[in-house]
This record gives sequence, structure tokens and C-alpha cells, in this order.
Amino acid sequence: MASRFFRLFSGFFLLFVLCAESPGGGEPTVHLRFWYSWTGPHRLALEGLCKEYEHRNPHIRIETLQVSNMNQKLLPAVAGGIPPDVVVFNRPMISNWAAENTFTALDSLIHRDGIQAEDFLKACWDECEYGGQIWGIPVNTDNRVFFWNKKIFREEGLDPERPPRTWKELEEFAERLTRRDASGRLERVGFFPLWGNSYYFIYAYQKGVRFISEDGRKTAFNSPEALETLEWIVKFARTYNIQALTNFRTGFGPQTQNPFITGKVAMMVDGSWEPDYWRQYAPDLEYGVTYAPVPEGGEISTWSGGMALVIPRHSSRVEEAWDFIKFFTAEESQEVLARSWNIPSRKAVIQRLHETMPEPWRICADLMDKSHFLPKTPIQDFLFEAIDRMTEVAIFGSKSPQKALQDTAQDVQSALDKFYTQKSYPLLRWSRVIFWSCLIGILILGVVFYLSKTRGCLAAYTRHDILEGYLFAAPWLIGFIFFTAGPVLVSFLFSFCDYRVLSPARWVGMNNYREMVFEDPLFWKSLWNTAYYTAFHVPLGLCGALLLAVLLNQKVRGMRFFRTIFYIPSIISGVAVSVLWMWILNPEYGILNAALSKIGIQGPGWLTDPAWSKPAIIVMSLWGLGAGMMVLLAALQGIPRHLYESARIDGAGVFLQFIYITVPLLTPALFFNLVIGIIGSFQIFTQAYVMTNGGPLDSTLFYALYLFRTAFQSFRMGYASAMAWILFAVVLSLTLVQMRLAKRWVYYETGGPGK
Repeated sequence: MASRFFRLFSGFFLLFVLCAESPGGGEPTVHLRFWYSWTGPHRLALEGLCKEYEHRNPHIRIETLQVSNMNQKLLPAVAGGIPPDVVVFNRPMISNWAAENTFTALDSLIHRDGIQAEDFLKACWDECEYGGQIWGIPVNTDNRVFFWNKKIFREEGLDPERPPRTWKELEEFAERLTRRDASGRLERVGFFPLWGNSYYFIYAYQKGVRFISEDGRKTAFNSPEALETLEWIVKFARTYNIQALTNFRTGFGPQTQNPFITGKVAMMVDGSWEPDYWRQYAPDLEYGVTYAPVPEGGEISTWSGGMALVIPRHSSRVEEAWDFIKFFTAEESQEVLARSWNIPSRKAVIQRLHETMPEPWRICADLMDKSHFLPKTPIQDFLFEAIDRMTEVAIFGSKSPQKALQDTAQDVQSALDKFYTQKSYPLLRWSRVIFWSCLIGILILGVVFYLSKTRGCLAAYTRHDILEGYLFAAPWLIGFIFFTAGPVLVSFLFSFCDYRVLSPARWVGMNNYREMVFEDPLFWKSLWNTAYYTAFHVPLGLCGALLLAVLLNQKVRGMRFFRTIFYIPSIISGVAVSVLWMWILNPEYGILNAALSKIGIQGPGWLTDPAWSKPAIIVMSLWGLGAGMMVLLAALQGIPRHLYESARIDGAGVFLQFIYITVPLLTPALFFNLVIGIIGSFQIFTQAYVMTNGGPLDSTLFYALYLFRTAFQSFRMGYASAMAWILFAVVLSLTLVQMRLAKRWVYYETGGPGK
């Protein structure tokens, strides 16, 4: 009976599995993993196309996943061999990732199925090419255009239908449209070149600047035209006062509080996608759109980006993924995407929809003929960040425009040279690494076992007892070796390699450490920022925690409530605390500056002024004194009361009791907080990452944040590993120094200081 039941159950189970695998009774179900980052109407259009594809192909299921921070999440997926099958990828970054062989080249599939490059916008198709191969199919495009607020133009006596056409006119219009209050504080900015999704690039392209040479190996932007462009941007910053501008900018909000639709900015160069948000959040907004004003003798130019569909390396569904890409980039699908304010990448679709779409869409599409795209280079992310830093140091006056341009060109050239010379280094041979690691590990274990057996604590045990002990400890030992010691040793090995995660590690010896010490100014800048933070945060934290502990140690009714109140901030999420303090420290509408203004003090730009950014984060960190306070409070309550009674009998006051009884008996707890505080200070990351992202002028670029950028934005894992070991050495050295000094000042009841 049981056997018959088992066979019946097995039959039903098999039938269930077969039905699940073949919903239509035909081909087995194929699951395609599809990642994208679109939101809003774009996302709805995308999801609709996925459902339509499933309807046409019943044997395929599209598993969509909306992903933020795509680069950081796609990297480990590809490196781990479990990537998505199709990704909507940022087209300007394709060259960066293709150089590391991250994606599947599509040339053979394109030629097989007759996909024609001429059917797509030239800028879009060319941007998907790198190294003579095509790595993606463009799915949409965008560009940068000039917007002006017609209502503000009319109020200021300007013709609302006539925008500025040249840089000179733009300066005149900006001055006329800028408004200040009686105290000189900005209420409205006419125009600032770097606000909006424009960056330095669009103005440089108008001057004919090229960033990288044709062969991709040399920088080309250290030119008079590039310098003139940078000086023009700096001129705006000086006219407004850069600190006033940065403070004013903190009042900008998300799309619903966009400065253009709220009237805080009269003119702006921004992305072609913005009108889609404005029609949702400000349907009555009167605005015009045209090409960005050009310099005298310059050319009408814009730069475009957009997305492409790529197939990551190691995808197991290349044919199915390619079929989905063809459907998604077909003319029919492009029309659907265009309805969500996407500019299609296919010329025929643009021509067919041109007369039916709103005027801003048509103007943006027409300007694609004047569009450049960001340089195709394997260090595209580094170039973008370097140009951004160049403009920042120039407008803040940290360097002259000429010096900033020269230094940036040298840094970019150095990065190019490093990339193209990396292949000259020998590959790391893992067979040798594994062999020698195993041999050394066996020798160490043998020596430890021998010494323990002959001289140590194992001498009195039999071989059977020793074996049992190791067997019981084996789960922990195996976990420690493979999940702790192993990764630590591998990171030490990588610190001597040029390792970029997606390409094989190459042995470079001490080059990473040499570059850190002699060639990387950001290494020293981040180390200085961290040391500065530690020097103030640790002593202030110790004193503040001690003061709170003493106050909360009083025998007063309701003291438990106050202890809880002061402890809670230390257990709140670091991100939540950072967001809260961003509001408190906001120079425009923050509560702290509002309180200071009530007593006649003009508050600084806490997070926008390089001189105040680190002190602001130090002040914020003192809000989380609760953890250290609890340790000291526990130690305080452990001090014998009879010591205070004896001191009072001898005539000692409260102050002397604190100095000669409380402090000495608290020194073990103070020492603990000191060591933990130093270690924690050198690991500060969340506050800077959320609140300032390392700015302004790298004033909050702490060591851990720079390490994170190096590893997960630049993908230089070898260099990041070297940075991690330097951090370990610094923290270990400081800890050892503290432990040695502790012998002189830490009091232990068992025998006084140092015992």
C-alpha cells in the first residue's frame, strides 16, 4: 500500500514539474533576468513592453529588477558568474566596461540578423562601439538643451520669445534676471553654467575642445580653448560669490522642488528629459527650449547620453537575450518608449513621430544632429570625475584655472598610461599561489602541533583526545580559514597586483604603495581629513561621554528616562542620522542657522564651505555619545561608595573626589573608549558618503570613502587593497602605542597603573 502511494505521489509530482516547465505544453520555460534603473513613466513603458514580449513568446518569462547604483551591483554579479541576461546600461560608460571585457560583443549577431547601423542616430550607435566591436544596441537618447522661464522674462521686461544666443548675451541676461534681498542674499539666480545636467563638457564642445586623441592614448584638452571655457565658468562664480551660490543651492529640492519650476533659477542648461517631470509637477510652467548659447565664433553643440541594451559576460541565455534586445529596439517598441518622453535611437521613428510630439521633444530631437558624446576611453569614469574636480577647484579659487587645467590633464594622462601599461606586467599565477599557501599553511600547522604536543598544553593528552578536540573545533576553524583569514591574505596578495575584478590580476610589486605615497595627492588628502576628524572627535567624544555619564549617575527621579533618551541616538541608523543633520545644518533653511540668526549671528555654510565641513561632521558625531556614555556609566556605578565616604571624612570636596577617585577608577573604561574611538574614527564613511560625498573640495573625503570609491567606482581593487593594508597598519600602530602608554596612566585595582 505504501509502495503504491509512493508511486502515485511520484507520478503526480513529476506531472506537476512537467506542467510547470512547459506551461504551453511545448518548449520549456526560459527565465530572462532583466535589470534596469528607469523610474516613473519610463519604467511603466518598459514593464509594458516586457509583458508584450512574454505574450508573443509564451515560453519566456522576463524577470525584471529595478536597480539603483547599477555599476556597484552589476560588478559583483558579473564577477561572480551570475549576471543578469540583459541590462539597460548607461551608454557613456560602455567603453569603460568594455575595456574590461565585461559585456558580450554583439558583432556576429548584428551581422547575422542584418541590423543596420544607418537605422540609428550616429551619435548613439558610435557610442556603443569600442575597440572595433559593438557592445550594445542603443535604446534611446537624450541631450542637453537651454531652458528659460518665460514668465520671469516677462516680469523683468525681456522678450519671453527671445532667449540669449551668445555667451555675452547670456551674461547680460543672467545679471538682469538675478535678484537679491535688501541684505544682498540671493533670492533668484539668473544662470549658472554648472547647474543642471550640463557639466563642463557642453561648453567645451562649443569651443571645439577635444578631450582624448584619436588613438585614445593621449589627453587633448590642455588647450587655449579649454582654458577660455573654464575661465568663463569661473567668471560666473566670482560674479555671484561661490559661497553664496553653494549656500543658495542647498535650498534646491527633488523634482517637485526643482529650482527651475520654483522660480529660483531663471535659465538653465539641463537634460532633455526634464519637461516630462515639469508637465507632471508644474503643468502651468511657461518655458522655452532651444540650443545652449554659444561663444562668439563657436558652434551650436550639445552632448548626448542615453541607454543601451547590453548582454553581460557569462550570460547563459545569449540567444534569448539577443531576441529580446531586437524586440525592445524595434521601431514598434521605440514608438511606445517615445510616448514616455524618450527620444528614440532609430531615425525612422523620430521622423514618423516628429509632428505629433510636443515642441520641446521636437527641438531636443532635432538637436541630435549637433550632438557630441562623452569621450570613449577605458578611464571614462576617472575622466568625468577629474573634469568635475577641475571645475570645482577652479570656481572655489583653490587653484587658478590654468593650474587646475594643467594638473587635471596630467592626472588623466597618468591614468591612461597606467591602463595601457598594465598588460605589460605578468599575470598572477594562482597555481603557484595555492601551492605555496598550502605548503606554508601545512608547515605552520605542523610546527604549532609539534610544539603544543611536546612543550605546550597538549603534552598531557593522547592522540585520540587531540584529534577529538580538533574535530570539535573544525567548523569554526574551517569558517575562519575560508571566510576570514583567506580573504585577508588574498587582499594582501592583491595589494601587490593591478587587479580590476573583471580582468586577471597582474603582479606589479610595490607599485601600488609607491603610487600612494609619491603620486596620489588624494591619498594624503584623505589621510589628513581622517586624522583631523580623529584628533577632534575622539577627545571631544571622551569628554562629552564622561560628562553625560556623571550627570546621569545622579540619584534623581526619572533618570532612567533620560539615560534612554541620550542612548537612543547611538543606535539609530547612520543614514537616517545623516539625513536629519543635513536638514539641521542646511545654511538656507536649517534650524541651526535660523537659531543663530535670532541672536544676530550669520551661520556659515556648514556642509558647503570647505572650512566648516569637517567641524560640522564632528559636531554631528557628538550626537551619538550614548554608547561611550553607557560604558562609563557602568564603570561609575562599579566604583565602591565607601571610597567617596572616606574622602569626605578627610575633607575632600566634590572636585577632589572626582580627580583622585572617579577618574583613576574610570581609566580602564576611558582606555577602552579611547581605543574603540580611534578605530571607529579611522573608519568614518556613512556621514561623508550621505551628506557631502566627499566635498566640497574634497574637504570631507575621508580615507574609507576614498577607499570605497577606488574599489567600487574605479574598480581598482589592487590599489584599494593596498590602501586597506595601510589603514590597518596605521590603526594597529596607534593601538599599540596606546597600549604601551596605558601602562603609565590606566589604573587597575589589582595592582595600580599598568598592571
